[in-house]
Amino acid sequence: MKNKKRNLIIFSTFIILVIGIYLIVPKTKEESNKTKPNVNTNGFLTLMLEQDYGTYKKSSASTWPQDGYVFNETLSRCENGSILAWEDEYRRVVLSTSVSDKCYVYFDKINSEIELNLITKEVTEDNIIIGATLTGDIQMVNQIVFNVAKIGNPSNDDEDLGDFVIPYSNEAEFDISLNNYVEISDSNRYRIRAMLYDDNDQIILQKEIEASTLYYGLCETNTLSCDIISNSDESNGLYYHDDNLAYSAQDRSYRYAGTNPDNYVCFGSDETICPADNLYRIIGVFGPRVKLIKNSDIGSYYYGGVTNDTSGDWETSSLNIDILNGTYLNSLGSFADMIDNSEWYAGKYMFSDEYVNVYNSKEIFSLEYTQERNYNNSILGKVGMLYLNEFGFAADPSNWEKSIQKYDANSNNWLVYSNPELSITPFNIRVPDDFRNYPVSYFFCGNSIMNCLVIDSTPFSVRPTFYLKPNVKLISGDGTNNHPYRIA
Repeated sequence: MKNKKRNLIIFSTFIILVIGIYLIVPKTKEESNKTKPNVNTNGFLTLMLEQDYGTYKKSSASTWPQDGYVFNETLSRCENGSILAWEDEYRRVVLSTSVSDKCYVYFDKINSEIELNLITKEVTEDNIIIGATLTGDIQMVNQIVFNVAKIGNPSNDDEDLGDFVIPYSNEAEFDISLNNYVEISDSNRYRIRAMLYDDNDQIILQKEIEASTLYYGLCETNTLSCDIISNSDESNGLYYHDDNLAYSAQDRSYRYAGTNPDNYVCFGSDETICPADNLYRIIGVFGPRVKLIKNSDIGSYYYGGVTNDTSGDWETSSLNIDILNGTYLNSLGSFADMIDNSEWYAGKYMFSDEYVNVYNSKEIFSLEYTQERNYNNSILGKVGMLYLNEFGFAADPSNWEKSIQKYDANSNNWLVYSNPELSITPFNIRVPDDFRNYPVSYFFCGNSIMNCLVIDSTPFSVRPTFYLKPNVKLISGDGTNNHPYRIA
């Protein structure tokens, strides 16, 4: 990592200050002899380090923390609205501002013995369900306390809704339904903090997450999800899946359907003309998050990865672990920070062979999502593949009442790909004259959906899909192929 002899400040219509951060990356001898950057440059930056028990203290250190700390994006802030962000590729904080400002940069202390991950599992008009996963020495945890605050608009302060203790008995995974403890209302944004206490009633770890009820539609936030919802409708291919839309998912999502909607996004590149390999398309808006699919594939693979694994288990698949959430994710550089952790419903024996032949998109959705959630069949990760119901709902709505297997060239489906393509949806089949059950993976072939035994010798194209974080903003573009949305 390169050190900077001085802070670089570029004054124009927009000012960008880049400050080098010194962490785990080893230095060369030449680099070590250079002057380390001063944290409190001109007094407008204050470094706040987490202490042993979840509190923060101003640091007088003249250099950034080395190892043992991680940048806290939620708490880091500037008094006049400037934006602080972490660039993991270069291990540095970037400050974007157009005004004179005073900023506070927070770093959390890393507890190497235990980790807590929080994700938004479900949102409705009056509830948010948070999924929590603990790894490491979970025996250290005596109780977990949650705090919920309603995030105010720029003119209002946040409203603290209080703390609550959840029943906990050394569970590695559990869900929290917030409206069981505090009042949750529609069109609001919330900050949820989890605090882990040990037997001495001391905080050993805390994490935060922000989530919104359907729908945080205050468009002064300029989020991508809000702009899509506000500026698109059925006339340009965006359909709201509520109870009034026939044969819809009825999950309050917004999904693109039809021949070729304007739903292109340039992701992974800042070039003026977006490279073809960086074109993605928006499947839809799910709660506060936008879901993308790569417009082109990353190669051909088996469901198990580069070799033909016949287990049909997505959780252990090398396509999941090593390729999509490994090589591919790492290739995105700092853009990977925009991707949210999510639960992928890919139960090993979700379907029977006949389901896809008779079920329409709504019924498939119920199996893929609702039933799998009830059975707690989910795998945590950032990147996955297309679901069957997403393919089905991308066709013109006049097709939704049909079995997906009966889609044809007249279905006007923008998700149809040029090559046979794997889906994330598995099912189980019993082969005639054989008493064993074989795991099977669906794949898409032209306008319809086929199924193929995992033990077949043919790999299929893979297009990554993922959810963007709720705070991703729209910068420019109109969603067309020539002028895709630019985000940050």
